Amino acid sequence: MSVSKRRLKTKPKKINPSFKPDHAKTKTINNKINSFFNRVNLNEIAKKTGFLIRTSPITPFIFVYALSMGLFGTKISLDILAMNMNSIFNTHLTGSAFSQRMRSKKSVLFLKAIFEQFIKIQLETTFDNNFHKIFSRIFKTIILEDSTVVELSEKLAKDFKGCGGAASKSSMKLNWIFNICCYAAVAVDIFSGSTPDRKNAKKSLKHVKRGMLLIRDLGYFVTEVLRTIDEKKAYYLSRIRKGTLLYLNIDDTNPLDIELFFKILTVKHKSVTIPIFVGKEERFSTNLILQKVPKWVLKQRVKQFKKKNSGKLPSDEFIIWAKYSVFITNIPEELLLNNNKSFAVLILELYKIRWQIELLFKKFKSKIKLNVINGKDENRVLCQMYGKLISILLSLIILSYAASKNYNGREISLWKVITWLINEGRLAKAILKSNFSKLYTELFKELKLLCKDKRNRKTTLEELEEVFTWEELAI
Repeated sequence: MSVSKRRLKTKPKKINPSFKPDHAKTKTINNKINSFFNRVNLNEIAKKTGFLIRTSPITPFIFVYALSMGLFGTKISLDILAMNMNSIFNTHLTGSAFSQRMRSKKSVLFLKAIFEQFIKIQLETTFDNNFHKIFSRIFKTIILEDSTVVELSEKLAKDFKGCGGAASKSSMKLNWIFNICCYAAVAVDIFSGSTPDRKNAKKSLKHVKRGMLLIRDLGYFVTEVLRTIDEKKAYYLSRIRKGTLLYLNIDDTNPLDIELFFKILTVKHKSVTIPIFVGKEERFSTNLILQKVPKWVLKQRVKQFKKKNSGKLPSDEFIIWAKYSVFITNIPEELLLNNNKSFAVLILELYKIRWQIELLFKKFKSKIKLNVINGKDENRVLCQMYGKLISILLSLIILSYAASKNYNGREISLWKVITWLINEGRLAKAILKSNFSKLYTELFKELKLLCKDKRNRKTTLEELEEVFTWEELAI
């Protein structure tokens, strides 16, 4: 892949804040959302999935609205949900009526179809943010992939097996592919909690495009997948799985002695980069980035291992690998030129972006109550989950806009924005009244109050802006 010449500046170039309200684009978005939630459109989807029962007082719109907006940011019983819907739609629904519909497989198919169609609309309604501004010169975009687990009733262990160890006997895993440069979900798939992340690694390849960077955690490490990403002319940045065989040369018979090799590399350096070959059979070249961790980090990793494995002591091999943070990437060193910082340091800084998806999961669970899924029936919990996911997609459309703004250089707090959407039923009312664009107008007026609180420590974005600010080199 050709690389244009550029160099990282040692002094950050301040990104000027945008104060345009984007009326034309927000109006288009409003029309898209109104068209999608139009009763006629929802009825057509309901017919195709078999959900529509003309004699039922629970119409397709009421069902979607109740399961998404009715449970948005709150934990209530179905009886309370029914009473709230009766107040809004002047109906006489009951909690048992909702329960009966939610136990139907056709209801799951209906909500799943709504979700799958709406995720495409969400991707069409995004705004580029500062992550895009920082990295657009080197990566087409940056994609994060990670999973989060939601515990369920033990009665569902047959349908949704848990993760094992000290975890619940039944759980649901959500595998997310997230575009951090426009704050949008590319895909969300539901699996049993026991499904390992590495099984999803290959499925995600259909979303990989030339020039993009894919950042994933250790659980997705599969050498065959990394080779395929490289063949697609895309980039990967991944932690490396314990026990992976490493070779200095492609024809070496014996793999490296990891304990000795890592120890020698880090004698005089906090972080190092070295070309390496990975794979027992079909080896491929990559860059190994290694950093020795502080003793407190090692202790924390051992503690987490014991907690996850019911007090079992870690093996000697685990301890050897746990002493280091180990990454591999196919990003060429010439792509990240800097006068003061090494390639290894830049890669370690770049990996910090991955934590953005962890923070997103935290927001979804604490604010939108993603982890509050009740019931002992498979279809009922799936209906609730798809309802939650639809509400999250609606929230992401607004969060994408908020993430693209700042106020006098101050970042917008996405925590505050989600709370703002929940308070006074702002998001729910916007869907009910077909006036989604009003949210953009109101949010724009409140930018100052929605900023992150001032603090001494720099945010992740501020740190990245300081490290990865570009200037063109004369050719």
